[in-house]
Amino acid sequence: MTAKMLVKLAENIDKKVEVHLKNGEKLRCKPQQYLEEDYESFLVETYENYGSYSAGMLVELEEDQISTVKKI
Repeated sequence: MTAKMLVKLAENIDKKVEVHLKNGEKLRCKPQQYLEEDYESFLVETYENYGSYSAGMLVELEEDQISTVKKI
């Protein structure tokens, strides 16, 4: 795994983080699992309702979607 933002997610598995997306949205989530089958991505579970995301949703994020990752 060489993608910088995915590494930050991997370092914080099961910890609360705030992810800012390049489309301007943000989500508060807990990184769950690195997925590498077809392309590098990370599966996260949201823990707070925000915008189009509901608490408990599983969301797959790719490196090129993520602007920043901040530990909460």
